[in-house]
Amino acid sequence: MNFTKSSFLYLLLCCILIASCATPKEISPVQDTDDAVTTYLKSSGIPQQFQFAFEEMLKKLEDQYPKTKTNQVKWSEMEAKKEEALTDIFADLASVYTQHFTEDEITAMTNFYLSETGQKILANNSDLDPDQQKMLDDFYLSDLG
Repeated sequence: MNFTKSSFLYLLLCCILIASCATPKEISPVQDTDDAVTTYLKSSGIPQQFQFAFEEMLKKLEDQYPKTKTNQVKWSEMEAKKEEALTDIFADLASVYTQHFTEDEITAMTNFYLSETGQKILANNSDLDPDQQKMLDDFYLSDLG
């Protein structure tokens, strides 16, 4: 089976959303995460990717289970929990990154996404010059990419 990045994000978002609804847990606010990790996650566009995945998941669910008078309350509850779910996902991701990467690695990843090349990638700009393409290739082929 061939998974794309968006398919993976969609699947991960669904799993986290289901898990967060199924079991009570204490929410870890984003403010409690390491600043370097928070900066990296924001600079790499991850919050926007998860917001997009969440919105796409709701669209797919609505295609399969259209809103009706009978289920409107549950739909409203699910839509109201969007920001909380995204905050939980962000905090969970920050924790994972903190456990698996050193601060130097986080800084290197952040620097890549803050570079002109990283910004072009985030803007879905495919017109990278040869030096930028090499920087992208080097980053993706590295242990951090």
